[in-house]
Amino acid sequence: MRVLLHCPFVLAENTGITRYLIGLLQALATHTSGLEIRCLIPPGWDDLPPPLIPVPLTIHSGGGSGHPLGRLLRETAFLRRLHKTAPFDLFHSPFGYLPFSVPTPSILTVPDLRILRWPRSFSPLRAAFLRWAMPRSLRNATQVLPMSEFTKREILALVPGVQAKKLTVAYPGLDRFWSLPATPAERSALRKRITEPFVLAVGTNEPHKNLETLITAMEHHPKKKLALVGKTFASGRKKRLILPSNALALGHLTDTELRAAYAEASVYCFPSLYEGFGYPPLEALAQGCPVVAADIPVLREVLGQSATFADPHDAAALAAALATARYQTTPSYTWQAHAQIVLAAYRAILNA
Repeated sequence: MRVLLHCPFVLAENTGITRYLIGLLQALATHTSGLEIRCLIPPGWDDLPPPLIPVPLTIHSGGGSGHPLGRLLRETAFLRRLHKTAPFDLFHSPFGYLPFSVPTPSILTVPDLRILRWPRSFSPLRAAFLRWAMPRSLRNATQVLPMSEFTKREILALVPGVQAKKLTVAYPGLDRFWSLPATPAERSALRKRITEPFVLAVGTNEPHKNLETLITAMEHHPKKKLALVGKTFASGRKKRLILPSNALALGHLTDTELRAAYAEASVYCFPSLYEGFGYPPLEALAQGCPVVAADIPVLREVLGQSATFADPHDAAALAAALATARYQTTPSYTWQAHAQIVLAAYRAILNA
């Protein structure tokens, strides 16, 4: 039985979908008994773990460039040709939407429904495409794997025609890398860039990330630095943030540098107004860093008792939480557990 897993974004730089794909592929590679899993990947990418089988996707750049509808048309034609020459029994898209038509049953992993709640977080072209493609794909998929109970509820509330019986929550995992201690050299290098005690925030400057409220909250902590990690803080198409004197834009960090930043931070703040899961606070907790998180349903679900929660619309409440947050525990989310749910979905469809 052959599964075709769609992985065009595996090379996208520092994105949640890339982290998800790498973790999923590594976990699936250890649990393929009775299945042949082929992976549509960008040409030249050679990090696919065996026994997963690479299938170069020559019509996709892997970076999301070009008109999305044109890309979807090319991918649909590619799948039809591939199915004729190398038939597969099941198609899995792990990023929220499907090609126009799929010649087999399909599984769809859904990170979130931000496009339906926060469309202004996307460019106009991509927003229009996703507002059409995602609901259509949710209705057409044979099985849907939302990444949280919150996202499952969002699907049922926002997309009429999707049956609850085909939704199975599959929490993603957290790579072991984040729980490995940052080395003294890595921490020392980070301290050379920021010497004062600091609050850390990671993410893009998009409306739902709510960084302006965090910046306002830091006015209550003038002696503490705010360190912002992310390429769009100082450039790009997003609105430029006006940073106070006690804020520092660190820009892009490698994973090793980011791990050291988590280890050195006094507290990590995640004031986001909308998420489907939320990797950064889990990464921070894995380094023993206290976390202040927006008091929204999905973060309550994912972080449980491990974070200090505050109203993300109230800068004073956020400031108070930053002053009292203490590390408690780290929730356990493993790629092995996630892969077991994915494989169970594969087998349920293939054996039906």
